[in-house]
Formats: sequence, structure tokens, C-alpha cells
Amino acid sequence: MDDRFIRGFKADGGTTEVPQYRAVVHSTSEGYVELPAAAGQKAAGITETNSARDGGHISVITKGRAKAEIASAVSQGDQLRANGTTGKLEKAAATLETSMTGANNDIALTAKGEWQGKDGALITLTLVDPSANSQSLAVTVSGFAISASLATDGSGDITTTASELIAAINAHATAGQMVTAALKGTDTGAGVVTALSATNLSGGFGAFCTAMVDGAADTEIIDVEVN
Repeated sequence: MDDRFIRGFKADGGTTEVPQYRAVVHSTSEGYVELPAAAGQKAAGITETNSARDGGHISVITKGRAKAEIASAVSQGDQLRANGTTGKLEKAAATLETSMTGANNDIALTAKGEWQGKDGALITLTLVDPSANSQSLAVTVSGFAISASLATDGSGDITTTASELIAAINAHATAGQMVTAALKGTDTGAGVVTALSATNLSGGFGAFCTAMVDGAADTEIIDVEVN
């Protein structure tokens, strides 16, 4: 049984085709759709029919199972949004990149799974200086709040490196389900991290469908569920 909702529109693409398997947004002309002009624009749905130029008729799946072209690798269950220019799909994941004093000590968090989309921006990261000697690194989670009490030496100085912090977050039973921690940019992870007050991830807007299977690379066409 086909439980999809499909609507007919006209393509508002000028001399640019509105391709098949792409996310489209409503244009300023009633009854027309076009490729998005910015990442995360509210999508009307995913084009089902062959490419159409300006004024050409085009069918758009507004709810239910569809095939869509991806802009980068995605995993089953990822919340997806429209890429800012092509209409291909990409992860709608909130992120955080730290900017700590020192070198090679910054990390990047990316919301994952059910925490992607708008809920990812509710996640916070706090790094706590325990202000005590010979403490061990400990990660805890309460609701949307991920907190790490940092390790110290016999003098009370923080010893946790970025690499150690990343490993601890990813290994935590709950935090590891909420985010993926990685090194920021070209940092090596050898530097010692610093205390950080509660800081939210940001972004993660524009999710309108869910990846039903893994997708490996740009231009792959996968099954998605339009919400």
C-alpha cells in the first residue's frame, strides 16, 4: 500500500533544471517549487518526477517513503535537511567546536541519531576543573547536559588531553549515543584541555526526513522517510 502524499507543482528553476530526487522549497510564486538557496530551508518535499525547467510540471513527495540524492555520507536513522544549493540531502546535526587556550586541545561534537535536528541544540558540554589533587576523568550525563570532571595530578593541575576527553565521551553509554566527539580541525589532541562553562551545540535546523538506509557518498540515491 502506498501511503505517500504526492503533490503537483511547477518548477521555478529559470534556466536551471529542478532535478529528480532533490529537496525543493516553495518559491515566491504560488504553486511553484525551486532548489533551496540556503542550508536548512523549510522543504516542501522531494521531487519524484524527471527534471523540469521553469514552468515544467513536477511531482513532489511531501510525506512518506521517497528516494533522494545525498550530498555526503549518512547513516540509517540520521535526520536530514536540504543542502544549501543543490537540494541534495545532508545531516541536520547540531555541532560544537571548542576554542580553548593552548594548542592541540580543541574538540568538536556532532549530535547523532535521535539527537540530531533541533533537539541537538539543547545539548550542552561542561568541562569541570575539580580543584582537587589526583582526580580521575569522569563523564556524566543529566538530561541534555554532558559534563566531564577533568583528571588532575598530585598538584591539582588538569592533565586530561583532548584525545583522552574524546575517548571518554564516545565510550560513555549515554553521551556516546547523543554525540560523536572528534578532534577539531588539524589539532593533534595531545594538548591539555581547560575548564569550560556549559556551552550549547548549535545548528541542527531544517530536518524534514529520515535516512532509512546507510548512504556512503555524494550522488548516492537512498531511501528516506519524509516526515
